[in-house]
Amino acid sequence: MQAAIRLAGQLDESAIIEMHAALLHESNPEATGAWRRQAVWIGGTGLGPHTANFVPPRAELVPAAMADLIEFMKRDDLPVLVHAAITHAQFETIHPFIDGNGRTGRALLHAMLRSKGLLQNVTVPISAGLLADTSHYFASLTAYQAGNPEDIVLLVGEAAFRGVSEARWLMSAVEDLLGGWRETLTARQDALSRAVLEELPRQPVLSVSAVEARFEASNTAARRALDQLEAADIVHEFTGRKRSKLWVATQVTDLLDQFAERAVRRTL
Repeated sequence: MQAAIRLAGQLDESAIIEMHAALLHESNPEATGAWRRQAVWIGGTGLGPHTANFVPPRAELVPAAMADLIEFMKRDDLPVLVHAAITHAQFETIHPFIDGNGRTGRALLHAMLRSKGLLQNVTVPISAGLLADTSHYFASLTAYQAGNPEDIVLLVGEAAFRGVSEARWLMSAVEDLLGGWRETLTARQDALSRAVLEELPRQPVLSVSAVEARFEASNTAARRALDQLEAADIVHEFTGRKRSKLWVATQVTDLLDQFAERAVRRTL
């Protein structure tokens, strides 16, 4: 998602390929770097596409199909949610990569909303809403491929509004948590630990080196800040190691777990 947001202002072929690489560089790096050069199909068996539920365009047609989609993405005469939903569905129909098309297509959806100005400061978990009922999601893509775009447009719209609601819940919960922490921490107002505290919602797992780099602090100052936060029961060290220790703000990660449960509620 960081790659999607960073590349939102330049949604072209290289940006989409880079987004895909960011998602798959650990799980399947061999699949990244270019459009697919082989046939793929959805459903059926691994022996061939004969019993597949859907067969995307042949590999030699992918570059032209993606170029056409990228031109479509540049339009500014469509409602943004509709525009993004159709782009997402067409991307999944083209299936330009051998792996990771679903993840990349959902990241592209968020990047488009950012690019068109509908999102500014946060990433609303629309992709989680889409996957809350996977059968409905796949059925809407199948309907699109049969010539009916209405279902995927409605589904993206519903997921967007649901995502806004859940994002507001998370922001409110985090602000309440920060308010309690600010009162609990007894350090001076100009102490590094107070600056680190404000960073915890963005990065709830920290090391000494991470604090040094983020705040341009000395090793001693970084350790003191983490010690103060641990004494206030805001973070705790969880590795048990003597070196390369890590601290976590479990109240933040607990909120993120709750947020994930609320946003997804996946039905297989």
